[in-house]
Amino acid sequence: MTDPESSLSNLDNDEHMRKHRMLKRKLIEFMNKHHEAQEALDKANRRIKALEKKNRELKGVPKQDDAEAMDISDDDGTDGATDGADQGSDDETTPKQAIKRRTGISSIQDVPHNDDGSVKLPLVLGALDVVSLGVVQPDIKGYHSERYLFPVGYEVKRKFMSMVDADAHTTYTCKIEEGAKGPQFSLCAEDAPDNVIVGKSATNVWTTVIKGVNEIRHKRTRNAISGPEYFGLSHPVVRSLLEKLEHADQCSLYKSKR
Repeated sequence: MTDPESSLSNLDNDEHMRKHRMLKRKLIEFMNKHHEAQEALDKANRRIKALEKKNRELKGVPKQDDAEAMDISDDDGTDGATDGADQGSDDETTPKQAIKRRTGISSIQDVPHNDDGSVKLPLVLGALDVVSLGVVQPDIKGYHSERYLFPVGYEVKRKFMSMVDADAHTTYTCKIEEGAKGPQFSLCAEDAPDNVIVGKSATNVWTTVIKGVNEIRHKRTRNAISGPEYFGLSHPVVRSLLEKLEHADQCSLYKSKR
């Protein structure tokens, strides 16, 4: 004969198991929906960042607050002697000292020329001042890549967050010079003239600046910027002007964007 209490206990256990199974199914459904939503959100964020980057390149004005970036995109396209992985920056800092946006030249057709046909310099391209286009070295390894030309004597200036004053911006002079084992990239801030930063790639030297900018502002964000972009090498007008330099058409690796 079956014990009534035992039967009731079994019924209670069955009911508990049924409820737990139902709860488990609902939890799995919720997790799946959450995962799908997160993937859609991540995809949308990546698309937005790609569009923002493209927009900045077309305008020649990298977002001022990209200085918060800590992961630097190795976008140098085998620039210098060694760096070469191709990858392609949001931050929350609002500098107390605002920077006025400058317009300048927006297309290659607007570039002014001297009587001898040479480009009239310095050339204002948004936040970028082109001081010198330099000289293309087609036969020396490292002075061009598939994506960029690195002319010796190339020089630009741009406003960016200071590494010595958390409330200020300063002017950085970016140069490409001849090095012992390929092009040498350098940066010098107007408010720290004795601190010349030298490296084997545009990304390499801007990494130092970004870290310095973040440290003085006590920021620890992890975004990405492109060194060549901050050197102005990806700006459409700069790219077109460099492609028109003597010997540029002899750079075997470089793929013209014209």
